Amino acid sequence: MTYPAKFRKKLQHVMERDELTIDEVSIRFDVGSASVSRWKINPEPKLTRNKPATKINMDALKIDVEKHPDSFLSEYHWVLIPFNVLPPPEIDQISSKIVPSNPIG
Repeated sequence: MTYPAKFRKKLQHVMERDELTIDEVSIRFDVGSASVSRWKINPEPKLTRNKPATKINMDALKIDVEKHPDSFLSEYHWVLIPFNVLPPPEIDQISSKIVPSNPIG
């Protein structure tokens, strides 16, 4: 979320007027302290990104949804493959490894 320059300057004004620290201002206005630090240096919002936009391959998404209609987002294979992340284990594999710490009976 981008906060307007007017809000950033007001925050800076209150910080100087009330002699508040960065952490105190971030708590009062419910924004991150890293944001307050950045705005103290340059209150104008950046209008461009320094990173390319990522785009989802919609054809791959459609095929994967057709193959796995009941999958959760974390289970989509097309997301996991580029990052070399293994898909989550099956539920029956997890439940078979659970051993109660205090077995009764």
